[in-house]
Amino acid sequence: MELKKLFKNTRRLLQLNQKEFAKRIGVSQASVSRYEKGLVQPSAQILLKIQDITRGD
Repeated sequence: MELKKLFKNTRRLLQLNQKEFAKRIGVSQASVSRYEKGLVQPSAQILLKIQDITRGD
């Protein structure tokens, strides 16, 4: 699965809109939009934050 699809699917599974998800991972809503469109790749730090959120940490 492409990273952009995985990113969007994870956000949807968490039932968060882009603004809420952005706040949880410490980026802007515009950044989330760019990640989901595949315009930029999230950093390893952002991916680790998402991992923590999905694990319930």
